[in-house]
Amino acid sequence: MSLARRNGAVLGCALLLLLAAAPLAADEEQRWPSTLAGLAMMAEAAPRIIGGVPAGEGWPSVVGLLDSRITSNYAAQFCAGNLIAARWVLTAAHCVVDADTGTVTIPERLQVLAGTASLSAGGRRVRVVEVIRYPDYDRTTFDNDLALLRLAEPLALVPVRPLTADEEEALAAPGTLATVLGWGNTVVEGSAPSSELLRAEVPIVDSEGCKRSYQGSVTDNMLCAGYPEGGVDACQGDSGGPLLVPDGAGGWVQVGIVSFGTACAVPGYYGVYTRVSRAAYGEWIEGYLAQDQNPNLVPVVAVDSPDTVPAGDVVTLGMRARDDDGAIVEVSVEQIAGPAVALRSVRDYQDGALRGMTAVFVAPDVSEAITLGFRFSARDDDGVDASVEVDVVVLPRAAAEPASNGGRGGGGAWMPTWLWLLAGLGAVAKLRRKRRS
Repeated sequence: MSLARRNGAVLGCALLLLLAAAPLAADEEQRWPSTLAGLAMMAEAAPRIIGGVPAGEGWPSVVGLLDSRITSNYAAQFCAGNLIAARWVLTAAHCVVDADTGTVTIPERLQVLAGTASLSAGGRRVRVVEVIRYPDYDRTTFDNDLALLRLAEPLALVPVRPLTADEEEALAAPGTLATVLGWGNTVVEGSAPSSELLRAEVPIVDSEGCKRSYQGSVTDNMLCAGYPEGGVDACQGDSGGPLLVPDGAGGWVQVGIVSFGTACAVPGYYGVYTRVSRAAYGEWIEGYLAQDQNPNLVPVVAVDSPDTVPAGDVVTLGMRARDDDGAIVEVSVEQIAGPAVALRSVRDYQDGALRGMTAVFVAPDVSEAITLGFRFSARDDDGVDASVEVDVVVLPRAAAEPASNGGRGGGGAWMPTWLWLLAGLGAVAKLRRKRRS
């Protein structure tokens, strides 16, 4: 049995040329999920909702996930999501986690398109400041396929909340007609993409029928929806989008997240969705949403730096920052004391969030000890700033290292300053790769 992933985007010739160096995505009849991290999914020819109709503008909670480096919304869109609170989008983990390495997408490469049903007009892009995958997500089986996106600002749109465990029997029983939404193709084979949001109605399938369809690979954390004869289904490009059911009060509630399936809309295989009503999911989601009710806490900033360094050495300063009620969105460093040095810095991302930065400089040649001062600053998503100042004392080479030491000692041959800087930057890159592995 061959399963296909349900993310990807139909790209124009220019984008395909741009991404030609990236590895090609797997055949569409393999399990779908891939990620933004490698951009492989961006090159997939991606059929999406099959048997659907234009949704219109009545679904403001549905958002598109975009690659922030691509200016065209149509070309940049690769997954979807659902706004569940003013600053929070619920989507599929496989949209934001690399299928091969498990690396979480860097937030600055991700934006959300909100406030429109069209990829060609209207709406606006919103910055993502944190990507949070569910901790037990299995990228091989797609179990626990969900993730949260923290937005840089609240959206004045009507959110649609996830279904709770207590409501499932009443609102999402087998046979209930549900609505799946996403952008994309309207055919099973070939490419006929739509720039408009599409919707399709599919019945929820009982658990036993769902598991029989996939020979036991469906877990209790998943649900199926669709018709045994096929013909109507979600597909690649719809990943992360919501499966909605009426809430009984004139609105909607989210029962599922588009996850995976075998091909698209084929007989005998239903679409598989993450079952968002699982109690553990609800607790996990509420834990993050509750942060919006906390008082604005000041970010915590710490810097690792040497107290003294010899003249001519490459100096590395490591800054770490965290925000206990949100996310760090900006980090910076500036020199505030001593002779000016050429600072080079790089941001450090870990687990889908900005965690700090590393700064490198070459200690200047001095005849007597001098003090260099630096200020490291961080800003959180609520606009609260924090900073830490550190001093580094530069010692003359003769005082810091005996001449008999050779090499870079007093009588040794000194390596040119630019070579030391390159060596330091290489060490930083190696350290960052080790941290992310």
